[in-house]
Amino acid sequence: MYELGKILWLVFAPGNLLVIGLCLAWFLMRRRDRRNSGTPRFLVGAMALSCLLVAATPLSRLPMLLLENRFARPAAMPAKVDGVIVLGGGMMPLLSISRDEPVMLASGNVRLAAFVDLARRYPDARLIFAGGSGNLFSPAPSEASIARVALERMGLEIERARFEDRSRNTEENALFSKEIMKPNKGETWMLVTSASHMPRAIGVFRAQGWDVTPYPVGYLTSGDPFDGFGFDFLGGLAALHTGIREWVGMVGYYAYGYTKELFPAP
Repeated sequence: MYELGKILWLVFAPGNLLVIGLCLAWFLMRRRDRRNSGTPRFLVGAMALSCLLVAATPLSRLPMLLLENRFARPAAMPAKVDGVIVLGGGMMPLLSISRDEPVMLASGNVRLAAFVDLARRYPDARLIFAGGSGNLFSPAPSEASIARVALERMGLEIERARFEDRSRNTEENALFSKEIMKPNKGETWMLVTSASHMPRAIGVFRAQGWDVTPYPVGYLTSGDPFDGFGFDFLGGLAALHTGIREWVGMVGYYAYGYTKELFPAP
C-alpha cells in the first residue's frame, strides 16, 4: 500500500493534475482533429477556472481547515504526562546530509520546538521521535537521524529521548513506537504532529490500542472558512495539496484497516 500510494499521488496531486490537463490540451490541439476540436478548449478553460478558484477564493483551504479544526489542544494541560511522541515530517534528510546541517520545513521546525517545550514542562516524561524515511526512491537517511542533531542543538537532553527510525508512514510510526515504548493503559501520552495530520494520526494510534492526547501544531489556516479571499495561487495550491493528501490518506487508511474511523473525532 505504501509504494502504491506514493506512485498514485505523483499523478493525482492537485498541482500535477493541472500540469497533466494542460499537457493533454496541448497534445489534442497538435492533433488538429476536428471531431475533438472542443475538447482542448474545454480543458484549457477548466484549468484556467481551477487556477482562479485556487488563487482568489477560500475553497482551496477548505479541506485543510476542516482537518485543522477537528482536534484542539487540551483546555487545561495535564498535571502529569507519562510520555511525549512527536511524529516525523518536514525533515529534509538528503539536503541535510549534503549541507552537513539539519534542514527542515516549517512543519518540522514547529514539531521539534513543541517537543522540546513539552520535554522541559514535563521533566519525567518519556520521549520518542518517530520517523524513518518516506522517500520512495531514496530510503536513507532517516528523519530521526536529522531530528537527533536538531534536538540536541535546541537544548534537549538527548539521552532522555528514543528515536524510531524504521517507519515510512503514520501507521508504522504508531506500530514501531508502541513496540519501543510499551505504554501501559491509563498512562497519559501527548501526541505532537501538524494540525492537519492529527485526525489521521489519532485514528491510527487508536487502532493500535494507544490512547493519546492530541497536541496539534503548525496551523496553516485561521479557522475562519471565509478567510482566504485575495490572489495567492502558490499559497492556495500548497494548502489544497496538503489538505487533499490528508483526506486521501484517511480514506486509504480506513480502507486498509489502519484506522477504524473514517474521520476520527475527539
